[in-house]
Amino acid sequence: MSHNPSHIIIGNGSFVFNRRVPKAAQPGFGSQFVRVRLGQNQGKAEVLASKLTKKLDAIWASPSIQPLDVSHLLTSITPQVITFDDAVDAYLLHRGTGRRAEFQKVVRIAQRVMVEVAGNKDVKHYDRDDARALIRYLEANGAKTLTIRRRIGTIRAILEHAYIEQEIEKRNPFSRLAIPGEGQDTIKRGTFTDDQLREAYRIALNAGSEIKLIVPLLGETGCRLAEIVGLRICDVNMDKGTITITPHPARRLKTRGSERVLPLVGAAVGAMRLVLVICPQF
Repeated sequence: MSHNPSHIIIGNGSFVFNRRVPKAAQPGFGSQFVRVRLGQNQGKAEVLASKLTKKLDAIWASPSIQPLDVSHLLTSITPQVITFDDAVDAYLLHRGTGRRAEFQKVVRIAQRVMVEVAGNKDVKHYDRDDARALIRYLEANGAKTLTIRRRIGTIRAILEHAYIEQEIEKRNPFSRLAIPGEGQDTIKRGTFTDDQLREAYRIALNAGSEIKLIVPLLGETGCRLAEIVGLRICDVNMDKGTITITPHPARRLKTRGSERVLPLVGAAVGAMRLVLVICPQF
């Protein structure tokens, strides 16, 4: 049993990891000792030595032991300084693939606000005070509590991704945050009367604008905006008087149950006919 479980010695003013390779592992590993400098900070050296010990134990326990450049292994376990900007780029790279442009826009807005309020620090150095400061900043700038919750959620997800990828054992400071008066500033949306809808449809049908024609299509089908805007010519069947809401490379659907066939009724029929005339290749 080793008398120095940390395998640290001091040489020329630096801490050095010094460990004998087990005899059974020496032929495959290619050496009898592992010696590598860990720097002059004792705390950091002890952390690195502990990680290096675990990595080497796993390597030497393998049935097939190969030569290894220990300096490269040390580099891989040395904590890196990951700023919030770095974390955002990594988050978008891993989580943003195939997502709509709106996703990246939301992330970038949260990034701008975070850096403006708390600075572009190492992700390990953000704390609860930064989270509270962000809430106060958003409140002072007139953001609704729903918007604040969304910003907080985005930042929490970015930091969580960074902590997992960098193996950082830290409680996310943006988790379980209370927002003063949350939900109390919500304004319930009103509904259009039949007369208001008929007038809106009349204006849209007489305008000759494909943008305004979205109004009767939304009103008569009950679709989401993205579902109508993302329709393709092949999704429209005027003979049957239907539209098919289905995902495609240019537009995903919110849920699996969103895929459906809907009838064109009322003002939506005339609106779709006009769309086909104005934009025959939409």
